[in-house]
Amino acid sequence: MAFDEGDETRSRSTADMNEIERIMIMLLQNQETTDPKTYVITGATSGIGLEAAKMLILLNPLNRLFLVGRNEQKAQIVAKEVASVLPRQRRRYPHYCDHHIIPIVCDHSSFTSVREFAVELQRKLEATYNRSIQGPTNGIDVLCLNAATLRPKDVPAEFTQDDLEVTFQTNHLSPLLLVNLIYPQLNRGGRVVVTTSGLYVTQTLELNGIPVDARTDRAITKERFETANDVEYYCKSSYAFSKLCNVAMAVELEERLRPRGITVSSFSPGLITQTGLFRHHRDVLPFKRTRDLMLNEKTVSWGAGALVFMATSRTVGMYGGGTFWQDQGSNKGPASVYGNDFGPSPVSESHITLEGRKRLWSLSCDLAGISETMMPPPPSALSALDSYSPVPSLQAVGDY
Repeated sequence: MAFDEGDETRSRSTADMNEIERIMIMLLQNQETTDPKTYVITGATSGIGLEAAKMLILLNPLNRLFLVGRNEQKAQIVAKEVASVLPRQRRRYPHYCDHHIIPIVCDHSSFTSVREFAVELQRKLEATYNRSIQGPTNGIDVLCLNAATLRPKDVPAEFTQDDLEVTFQTNHLSPLLLVNLIYPQLNRGGRVVVTTSGLYVTQTLELNGIPVDARTDRAITKERFETANDVEYYCKSSYAFSKLCNVAMAVELEERLRPRGITVSSFSPGLITQTGLFRHHRDVLPFKRTRDLMLNEKTVSWGAGALVFMATSRTVGMYGGGTFWQDQGSNKGPASVYGNDFGPSPVSESHITLEGRKRLWSLSCDLAGISETMMPPPPSALSALDSYSPVPSLQAVGDY
C-alpha cells in the first residue's frame, strides 16, 4: 500500500485534538474560580502565549484578555485569531463581545515601548471596564510574563537602541521594568506568572559583566556589555542566563508583592522546538531526535496548558508563590497532562543566593532607569528563600 501523507496529517491532527481535549478538561476541573478574570499576556502572538489565550477564552468567554504583541499588526491579527475560536459562544453569552479581547503593543527590545505600553494599558483598562462582568475592582488579575527571544547562532551579540544586549533586555530587563510600572494595577489576590526554563540550573548568578561606578556602586547606563556574567557571548548560554534572571526576579517579586496579596511563581513549559523561539535554530535540532528527548519534548498545546494551569488552577493557589514549577522528569511527554508529573520545586541558594538576587534587582533597576524602591520592599528583611518551608507532597493534593 502506498504511503499517504494525508493519513499521517489526519492522524497527527486527531492526536493534537485529543491532547487539547484532555488539557481543557483538566483545566476546567482545577480552575480556582469560574468568575471572569482579567489577564495580560506578553508574547501572545505565537507559540504557547497564543494557544494559552485561546484556552483562557474557552475556559470563560467573559475573561478579559490583553494580548501583547511587538507591533500593532501582530497584536491585531492575534486578537482576531483568538476571537475566532468562539463563533458560537456569542449567542450563549449575551455580554460577550470582542472588546473582551484587546490587542496592545509592547516591544520588549525598547524601554520607550515598555513605558508607552504601561500608559496605554491603563487607558485600555478603563475603556474596556464593565462592572457587571469584572466586578467592583478594575485591575489585572493575572499578569503572564511570557515574552522571550533566542537569538541566531553564529551571530555576534546584538544591541538595542538602549545599548543593551538584545537577549538580556528582552527576556529580563523589560519584564522587570514592565511589572514595576504596572504593579499598582494588579488586583489583590492576583497572580504573576513568569515563563522561564529549566536551563536556569546550568547558570550561576554572577554579575561581573555589568559595568559599575566604583564610587556609587550603581550600574553605568549606556555602556555596552555583551554578557552580565562576563563570559563569552553565545546565544544559548545568554538565553539560559536570562532564564536564571527570570527565576530570581520571580522570587524577588514574590517577596515584594506578597504584602499586597499577590503571588508570583515561575515555571518551565518544557522543551518545545515547534515555536517561534526556535525559528533561528531549525537546522541545529537533530539532537531532539534522540530517544530521551523525543519522549520528553512537549507540544505547544502542552506548554500553553501549563501556562494556563499556572494562571488559573487552585493547586497553584494552594502552594502560594516563590516556587519554580516544572515537569518532574516524566517520560510520558504530553500524555502526563500535568497531574503529579508537573509540580513545584524550591529555588535553591546554590543557583540563586539572597545576595545575588538583591544585587540583580538593584543593578537591573539601574539599567532600566527606575529606582530599586519603585516597588517597595517588604517591611520584613526575611526573603522568600530564607522563609521557605518545604512544599507539601503533590500526592497529598491528589490527582488533578
